[in-house]
Amino acid sequence: MASSLMCRCKTHRVFLNLRRINHQLFHAVVVSGDEKYVRKEIISITPRLYDYLLANAREPEVLRELREETSTLRGIQMQVLRELREETSTLRGIQMQVSPDQAQLLAMLVQVLGVERCIEVGVYMGYSSLAVALVLPESGRLVACERDEKALEVEKRYYDQVGVSHKVDVRHGLAADALKSMIQTGEGCSYDFAFIDADKRNYQEYFELLLQLVRVGGIIIIDNVLWHGKVANPL
Repeated sequence: MASSLMCRCKTHRVFLNLRRINHQLFHAVVVSGDEKYVRKEIISITPRLYDYLLANAREPEVLRELREETSTLRGIQMQVLRELREETSTLRGIQMQVSPDQAQLLAMLVQVLGVERCIEVGVYMGYSSLAVALVLPESGRLVACERDEKALEVEKRYYDQVGVSHKVDVRHGLAADALKSMIQTGEGCSYDFAFIDADKRNYQEYFELLLQLVRVGGIIIIDNVLWHGKVANPL
């Protein structure tokens, strides 16, 4: 009897969860008016739906702490420096950090694919690299390329906090130089996974270099490729 009630309760919770998802999606669905897309329904991520996704993302405690510290960085720097330039650069920096759902996707791909060797181009405060390092095997390796020394100080502290520093090879400086050096030292086609989230003007160069470093069958993930929809704008 107790088992039956428990099963019903679980089913009820799942049903309520599905109803909540359906309700969120109802207000986020856009139907394409172009017949060539067969009136395809396109889900638009509204703030309400995004809040729901974040609330249900499996975010380790250490990642939550790092995200919260990064989100308050703007306020701290404004208080100390009180300069408009710092305020502007910090505001841009906050937007550079990946969201919890993105980090969860990267970590899931690394686990599902059995990845052992990774490269991340553009690490910022280390949120995404930390998420990946946490799921890498003990023998795994992540090359983290970042040119911002202050950001590196934060990420290294969190690597140490959760004991993954031995998995992360931090390369301070220009990412292109680091990737070229890796190719020259014979590391070509030896990586399983790469993630690009750095300065957009150099994306093409990063991609071409990573093609030489990531093995056949490996994955290269590139962030911001749609760039707020601007890729569809006429030249």
